[in-house]
Amino acid sequence: MPSLFTNRFNFFFHVSRARNVSCSLITCILAGCAMRNEIVHVDNEIARNTAAARGAYTSGNDGKAAAYYRRALGRARAMDSAPEIACNAYNLAVCLAADREGRDEALSYLREAQIEFDRAGISAWELPLLEARIARAQSRVGDAVSIARAQLSEGRNLPPEKLIQWHALMAELMCDQSDLEGAAREIASINQRQLKKIRAEIRAEAAAAAARLHSLNENPADAAAGYASAAVLWRAASKYEEMAISLNDAGAAYERVGDKHAAALNYYRSVRSLIESGSAFPFEKALSRGVSLAAELDEAELLRQFRHLEEAAQQKGKTGL
Repeated sequence: MPSLFTNRFNFFFHVSRARNVSCSLITCILAGCAMRNEIVHVDNEIARNTAAARGAYTSGNDGKAAAYYRRALGRARAMDSAPEIACNAYNLAVCLAADREGRDEALSYLREAQIEFDRAGISAWELPLLEARIARAQSRVGDAVSIARAQLSEGRNLPPEKLIQWHALMAELMCDQSDLEGAAREIASINQRQLKKIRAEIRAEAAAAAARLHSLNENPADAAAGYASAAVLWRAASKYEEMAISLNDAGAAYERVGDKHAAALNYYRSVRSLIESGSAFPFEKALSRGVSLAAELDEAELLRQFRHLEEAAQQKGKTGL
């Protein structure tokens, strides 16, 4: 059975506002692997397209990555290679799910991926997680909760990192439904010893979920610290849009605390990252608040840097600032 590895990106939301969504890609290591008496060989055409797709996805170009995964999927179908069909269908679903208009299509590829993973005899824990996140992005919170509960009922059968991801996602879903006690139970269910040992991006998910709960519980000081910690972890995981969004949330929390300097700095770092990465995430409010705070604090250099950001945003086609 081939090994499955994941690298980069998860879904992330804030209160009732859906963010740009993404999830972990899957890479199948197939050379020389026997599955149900089948020997699977690496195909050069698939390898070229998947390498190009991963590069495009890592740089934030989901559309270009999707085009390469479509080519790889077509080749995999022609070969009738179950693991390659599964991996490329899933990865195509990840890319499509990042676009609001592509999520229904993403679900169809997700179903194809499940069929082929089953045929290959591979357990892919990522599939129901992506399905739940798509449901949430489509405002089908009840469906997302049902999927999450079904997975959490597996309990000890889940790998520790997946169990933590499900608890973090369920906490976010409980917050979506204004069930703060339920969200607190999910956060409390996260094994802190295991949390310290797993990948930075999953630790970031847990930190962000806890920070959101603090924010909704009118505890902005802990929310600010939590979002700041999440930003550090997102950066360690090379997930820069999520980092920038957490910095934005930290800025808002610091502003509620009354720490205007920290708020302005976090807004500045967030907006700078979002502009330079070409993110579609709306940053106009953070930019406006940062300018106002820098002016109020009479910090001339910081205000000057914010003015540079305004110019950069306009040059990159952002209007209405």
